[in-house]
Amino acid sequence: MPGVGTRFSVTVWNGTPEQATATPIMAIVANLLGGLSVLAGGGVAVDDLSRAAAVTVHASTTLPSPVFAPVSGVRARLRGTPVPSAVSRAGGRGTVMRGIVWVKDGGAEYAEVNLSSELTAVGVAIGTDPVPYRLEYTLRTFPGYMTELLSVRAHGPGWQRALDLRRSAHGTWSCETKTDGHLEGPFPGGDMGVLNDALDCDLGFSPLTNTMPVLRHGLNACEGRMDFVMALVQVPHLHVIRHAQRYTHIAPNAVRFESEGFGADLTLDDDGIVVDYPGLAKLVGGPPPPS
Repeated sequence: MPGVGTRFSVTVWNGTPEQATATPIMAIVANLLGGLSVLAGGGVAVDDLSRAAAVTVHASTTLPSPVFAPVSGVRARLRGTPVPSAVSRAGGRGTVMRGIVWVKDGGAEYAEVNLSSELTAVGVAIGTDPVPYRLEYTLRTFPGYMTELLSVRAHGPGWQRALDLRRSAHGTWSCETKTDGHLEGPFPGGDMGVLNDALDCDLGFSPLTNTMPVLRHGLNACEGRMDFVMALVQVPHLHVIRHAQRYTHIAPNAVRFESEGFGADLTLDDDGIVVDYPGLAKLVGGPPPPS
């Protein structure tokens, strides 16, 4: 992977640069990047600065070129020394490889995504609802963006959960689970028999899994409304339920999501990646460079 030994830092602050002060969101970013460095085999050093909190990561990874964007009242800046482009198209075959960061009201998520006729991704997220947790996942689809595997590990103080959720090429769902310690709520896994008409998994609180049905049916580009059954993985418990959802094209790169009385208008980029999910997450930075 390009960027071995790359050094980058992330500084997050509230308000204007002149009024910058360390904020609780810094702990979120530090924890998230700590999880990333574990995946990448790197290390993390956190500097306690008087005017802003900074995180420096040494990892075998890449980030987008330097960006500056407001995110839900918090400004975030990524700067590299140097950072290769996070998007490449391999051999002219239209493969897109991206490093993506979403900032959420109660956490953050980083994913390394490979998009072609299939989607593969590894990611790490942290959150606070209903309890503080850290989560790592691997996602892989068949051609046409139909789920093949979602492997998830979630843990917090005194507990761990693991789920390997699979869908066969014939449409049969299965799962393996592990649990350790006490976490109030349902156990990992669930009734796989109710999922056999589902094509997609949906990882709770993650904008990434919205991409699969949108790309498969071209809803980011073409008019239409589609109803789906999803294998929803509730986070952090990793309990799996059958979940009905509807996606409606409302404009180029804009889709309305509806489920059980909830609705949100999602903004996507040209790759079908969620840029803005009101009430859930915003992508840090701008769209990927053109191919």
